[in-house]
Amino acid sequence: MKGSYPYALGSYQESSYKILSCRDSNVHEFAIYEVNSNSWWWILDVIPDFKLLYTCTYVSLKGKTYWFASDSKDEQLDMFLVSFDYTTERFGRLSLPFNCPSGFPRDATLSVVSEEKLAVLQHNNTWGKEIWVSNEIDGTNEVSWRKVLTVNDPKRDIWFTIARFLLNEEKKVALCCETCIFNFNTTMKKLYVAGEDNIVNLMDYGETSTLGPIILDYVPSLVQISRSVAKGK
Repeated sequence: MKGSYPYALGSYQESSYKILSCRDSNVHEFAIYEVNSNSWWWILDVIPDFKLLYTCTYVSLKGKTYWFASDSKDEQLDMFLVSFDYTTERFGRLSLPFNCPSGFPRDATLSVVSEEKLAVLQHNNTWGKEIWVSNEIDGTNEVSWRKVLTVNDPKRDIWFTIARFLLNEEKKVALCCETCIFNFNTTMKKLYVAGEDNIVNLMDYGETSTLGPIILDYVPSLVQISRSVAKGK
C-alpha cells in the first residue's frame, strides 16, 4: 500500500501484530497489514459513522487503538473516543469525561497509564488543564473516568496547544510536553512536571518555527517484529 496516510500499530494475539492505515478523506477508508502473513487488505464491510479529528493523537492498549472523533452525521455532538479492535477488526465508541466541542481536538490528548488504563488531558475554559484516568480497560466492563489532577496555567495569547503527557497515577504527577502555537511563524516548546501543587519544574525551549519535541509513551518489549516486503491480498 503506497501513499502518505496515518498508521497505528496494535496486537491481537500474543506476539502477533497488525497495522491499521486510514485514508483520510471525507469518508474514512481503512486497510489492515498483518505482520505474520505479510499482507494488506481493505476493511470493506465497515462504513464509519465518525470522523477522526486528529489522527496523530492516538494510543494503543490491550489490543485496541483509541482516537478522538466526531459524529459524521451530527456535528452538534461533542467529541468522543473511537476504538479499533485488532481481533474483531471493528470500531466502537467511548464517552469522554467532559464536554468538548468537536472543532478543537488539539485541546485534548491521550496517554496510557501502567499498561492498564487510559488517560486524557483536557485544556479547560479557564486556561488550566485537567487530567482524567479511566478504570482498568479489560474489554468487559464499561469505561468510567475520574479526575486525578488539575493544573493552572497563566493566560497567554495562544491560538492552540499540542500536548503530550505521561502520568504517574499513584503519585499524581504528570510529565507534560507542549507546543504552543502563537501565530503562523511562532511556536514555543514547554517541558514540565506538574503535580497537585501545580507546576513544579518548567523548562522553556524558547520560540521556534518547528514542531517538537514530543513525548512518546513507548513500552520496551523483547518481541522482535520481522521485516519483509509487503504483498497485496
